[in-house]
Amino acid sequence: MAVITVRELQALTADDSGKRIGLGESMYGTVRAGADDSISVYVVWRYMVSGKRREIPVGTWKEKGGLSLKALRDRRDILAAEVRTQVDPVERRAAAKLKREADKVTAKLKAQADAAEAIRVQQLRLAAQATEKARLTVRQLFERWQQLDLGNRVYKGTDVLRAFNADVFPIIGDLAAEDVRKSHVQGVLDSIRARATANRPRISMQKKTLSDMRQMFGWALERDYLLN
Repeated sequence: MAVITVRELQALTADDSGKRIGLGESMYGTVRAGADDSISVYVVWRYMVSGKRREIPVGTWKEKGGLSLKALRDRRDILAAEVRTQVDPVERRAAAKLKREADKVTAKLKAQADAAEAIRVQQLRLAAQATEKARLTVRQLFERWQQLDLGNRVYKGTDVLRAFNADVFPIIGDLAAEDVRKSHVQGVLDSIRARATANRPRISMQKKTLSDMRQMFGWALERDYLLN
């Protein structure tokens, strides 16, 4: 098979489609004709390594938009240099392909894991928000108590609301009801006591406020608004 020249490549026509041609240095090409009768030559290089005959694609020659004959031969020289060091280009390309595929799988799995973790974090965040939202403040608990219980009383709990507005809410109104401790209740009573005078000791007001707070928290516990 004679070695073809650039001029001979340029002279190929659609009638040569399918023809096998030699490009020198163990390179061989297959002529292909496009739908517009444009000509391209698919080039491979044959070589021996470790006693095995191999064939590897080098590239495609086209007069416009393809590799030049020189570029194809330069590629062949690079492959030949690998073979001289006992590196099989076919096996190298296969290994590189496997690595790319493995990297894609790894990247996909990582993306899936990252997405799953993002969902988990979002769920935890939403759960935490829901839990926090579900933790009624003392003021919110009172509003619920007033709506469902105090509202059924004769004065609809207006006296209790007045007392809570004056002495309870300013101290613990924004505190989560579940977090209220004896010290907080004592703080409310101490605030009432601080306003006491000789003429108005406010003892009855302390007792009434304490009684109302106990009723509210007992009512909440019965309905599982609070944890025991």
